[in-house]
Amino acid sequence: MSKPSETAVHHLCEVLEIEDHFLWACLDESVIDVYETDGRLELTNGTALRLRRLQRICLTFNIDVPLARLLMRD
Repeated sequence: MSKPSETAVHHLCEVLEIEDHFLWACLDESVIDVYETDGRLELTNGTALRLRRLQRICLTFNIDVPLARLLMRD
């Protein structure tokens, strides 16, 4: 997917109640799958749960997305 617009990312962050920089980091690391429809980002199946889990790991251990991604691997 091409880089989503800042407006679309901001809207999704408001809906999910997460910070923009966190979502950008997840997109940069290809942790989540999103697609843009009519200027809005949509999540694929299971993405919201993965995003919440990743956010919880980052906040709990005070780490960044790449390290949290390593911890999430089975």
